[in-house]
Amino acid sequence: MNTRKRVSEILDIKLRKKDKLSFIINISLSVLIALNTIAIILHTVPSLKLKYDKVFLYFEGFSVFIFSTEYILRVWASAENPDYKNGFIGKIKYCLSAWSLIDLLAIIPFFFSYFSIDFGFIKVLRLLRILRLFRYSKYFHAITIIIKVLKSKKEELLLSMSFCMVLVLVLSSMAYYVE
Repeated sequence: MNTRKRVSEILDIKLRKKDKLSFIINISLSVLIALNTIAIILHTVPSLKLKYDKVFLYFEGFSVFIFSTEYILRVWASAENPDYKNGFIGKIKYCLSAWSLIDLLAIIPFFFSYFSIDFGFIKVLRLLRILRLFRYSKYFHAITIIIKVLKSKKEELLLSMSFCMVLVLVLSSMAYYVE
């Protein structure tokens, strides 16, 4: 089997076969995303930041290394996806896709923090690390189904929400006049 195809099967949820390695890698990436989210939150607590700042920085460096490796492998293996088969143009098209941009925006602040002098800019960029949470939806089929249902039933949901808002307004007005 072609190595690029195998990497694509492991990393791409749509192409993935049900195998142990793919499961382990996807669960590991999910756990790493969760740990990163916890670390981002804990890093905002002044006493923890002061005491464990180096641990947070090493963990972020490790995480960015893993996420960067995954990103590079995804770009390399994107040629196995029929949507991105067109050589260099296909890779550019993949890099401009929504998931790829989310992945890139989740890791790029780490690299900019080493090359930028404007510390205000770095703080804003570091907020983009929270985009790692959006990566979760790639790994869980249930979230994908919910998104599809929301998209396909958006008119009905908007109508229901509008009806509920009108109902709340009418009932609250009635309650006001009864009082």
